[in-house]
Amino acid sequence: MAESVVSEDPGFYTSLQANLPRMGEIHKLFQNKTEFWAELVRNKDIRQFVQRMGALKNKFAQEDPDFARAYENMYRIVGGL
Repeated sequence: MAESVVSEDPGFYTSLQANLPRMGEIHKLFQNKTEFWAELVRNKDIRQFVQRMGALKNKFAQEDPDFARAYENMYRIVGGL
C-alpha cells in the first residue's frame, strides 16, 4: 500500500497535507499515539498492549458491521481479487 501512495503524484499528497484543516493537530495526535504504542513495546508491557488491542477490536466490531471480514477485505485489495 505504501508503494501505491509513493508512486502517485507527490503534488497531490503535498496539497492534501498542506490544505486539510487541522492537519497539524492530526500529525501531533498520530505522533503521540505512535509513541504510546512504541513505549508499550519497548517496555514489553504485554498486558497493557493486549488490553488496548482488545479494546480497539471491540470498538471496531461495534462500529463496523463488516469488521469480521477485515482480513478478507485487505487481501482482496492487496491481491486484486
